[in-house]
Amino acid sequence: METLNIKKNRPKCKFFKLTEYPMNKNIFFHRIEGIIFGSLSWTTAFCSFTIAVALYIKVDPSYSIFTHYLSDLGAGKNYSNLSLFIGLALTTNYQILFYYSIGLTLKQKKSNWKLIKIAMGTAIIGSMSLFTVIPFISDPGNPKFNIMHGILGGIHFGLMAIAFLFYGISELLNPFISNKFTIISFSSALFYGLNLIFSNIYIFYWLAIVGIFLWVFVHIIFLIRSKE
Repeated sequence: METLNIKKNRPKCKFFKLTEYPMNKNIFFHRIEGIIFGSLSWTTAFCSFTIAVALYIKVDPSYSIFTHYLSDLGAGKNYSNLSLFIGLALTTNYQILFYYSIGLTLKQKKSNWKLIKIAMGTAIIGSMSLFTVIPFISDPGNPKFNIMHGILGGIHFGLMAIAFLFYGISELLNPFISNKFTIISFSSALFYGLNLIFSNIYIFYWLAIVGIFLWVFVHIIFLIRSKE
């Protein structure tokens, strides 16, 4: 009943109007760091993946989102693997700090701390799991590499689906956070979950990639628009 009353009392708000709770100084600096690392994460991932695709299609124009995965760039055609690996390594580090900052900001906004800790923990572990995937995407023709890549990739997508789900629940239960953020978090969790289940269908894989780009972008705005 308490949850239902919270939802009834949710203030009407514009897309990015968030909360009346003030920020303390420590959280303010965590928020600024989150904006920086989130922006670096988004920009680094987009630029490195775009460069990797451009390098790859120069020697193999067959690359397409309907026939390839992002990890196929690890085949190393025209140094596409170098751009991919550098981008993944940098992006993963930035994202870990970004997820942590989002969690602390949600805590300051009186979201459920237990839910936030689950979200942060799984997001950080899920991001770190990418480091175990990288060594197994350099030789897509190797059956053993393919098996390990599939297993480790599945762990990553599963953990991130859980992380986005719990971020979404913590946002949903907070009456001072717009439902739009909740929708983005739940959508990203759904995309990651669908790719985990239907990993051989390219469209679900690319929806997951779009999902995390969208989640990071929207939550950068979440941090920017949070009141100090």
